Amino acid sequence: MNTDERRKLALRLHHQTLDAMDPGRAALKHWPADLGDSGRVFVLAVGKASPSMARAACEQLGSPEGLLIGPEPLLAAANLPPSLRRIPADHPTPTERNLDASDAAAHALSRLGEGDTLLLLLSGGGSAYLASPAKGVALADLAITTERLLRSGATIVELNTVRKHIERLKGGRLASIAHPARVIAMVVCDVIGDRLDTVSSGPAYPDPTTFAEALDIVQTRLGDACPASVLDHLERGAAGELPETPKPGDPVFDRVSHSIIASNRRAVEAATDAARNAGLGVYAIEEPLSGEASEAAAAFVRRAAELASQSAEPVALIAGGETTVTVGERGGKGGRNQEFALACAAAMPKGARVTIASLGTDGIDGPTDAAGAVVDETTIERAIAAGFDQQATLERHDSYPLLDAIGDLIRTGPSGNNINDLVIAIALPPEQTR
Repeated sequence: MNTDERRKLALRLHHQTLDAMDPGRAALKHWPADLGDSGRVFVLAVGKASPSMARAACEQLGSPEGLLIGPEPLLAAANLPPSLRRIPADHPTPTERNLDASDAAAHALSRLGEGDTLLLLLSGGGSAYLASPAKGVALADLAITTERLLRSGATIVELNTVRKHIERLKGGRLASIAHPARVIAMVVCDVIGDRLDTVSSGPAYPDPTTFAEALDIVQTRLGDACPASVLDHLERGAAGELPETPKPGDPVFDRVSHSIIASNRRAVEAATDAARNAGLGVYAIEEPLSGEASEAAAAFVRRAAELASQSAEPVALIAGGETTVTVGERGGKGGRNQEFALACAAAMPKGARVTIASLGTDGIDGPTDAAGAVVDETTIERAIAAGFDQQATLERHDSYPLLDAIGDLIRTGPSGNNINDLVIAIALPPEQTR
């Protein structure tokens, strides 16, 4: 199996995995049996998979009333009835469009009564798309805080802990607005560990985090760079001057239920099945990838090479997760999957024959047009020939130009899904010739 064949196979396994994790099919598979008998149903679909999930709702409910909030290109292309109003919003930094979308959602939910059901369809990007700053917090400061936390290397749990305490629809507050209506939440989970309080910042889920924790995060991650209105709001909340988010046991959650219909863990399982069906020896890393992308990559590629050295046949090593890249103030262009892939190539053991495809399942890796990258044992040689220094590139977090120049970027376009990142390595044993 030569490098080209390995690349094609790795990308085919990615495609088969995404197909198996289609949000619409997942929604139909997990459809609540009693929803058709619930009286009036209002649909609120938020996130990158909102069109696909809404189509599933229409298959079951006909032409329900509701709102779709998500990326403009996917909403514009969705074939849905006019009863579902589409409101485009921006990601990852909130804008006035996000505020308009959140206001529309809050207004609609405030009109629900005890005999109504809110069908809440959540998917990746929901935290950004449903952004609405708390009273006293400027939208610009919310946007700046989001950007700076992302660049600081904050985890999604840290970022969303802060969001829940400086916004008005997160951390269970959306459930408060919809109360006393019944709420059925179906979730395409983009948070490692399947933490429902963190997915889309838990708009209808009890919040175990506090103002004090959010304040500690911005002080640690941002220091003096935290905008004044955000810091003031969190300090007032930590001092008990503002009401906390709804906690477990609050009556607003008595008629709220959640179900995870797709997740990164299930994507790894689907990729494992696909690789096994392709005739590969398959190994899956149970612990999700996390931490700095370059460090996680070095351990991953060494493991893939080690497994191949112990096998007489080609093997696949599969992992999911979400690493971080601490960019700093002078970071270059790229994304965590691009940096992970390039770091794999740079750390590949001598003589190893390993192809690694690292892609974001939403088709978007960082602020770029690429989903990620696919690299192999020839990547560094080709990069040097093109005039690049891979180590300097990694230190600048500037992987995109290098990978683009040598043809190792993968561009899929937005997938309409988001279940974190998926990494597939295909490795040949040392004695096998190309």
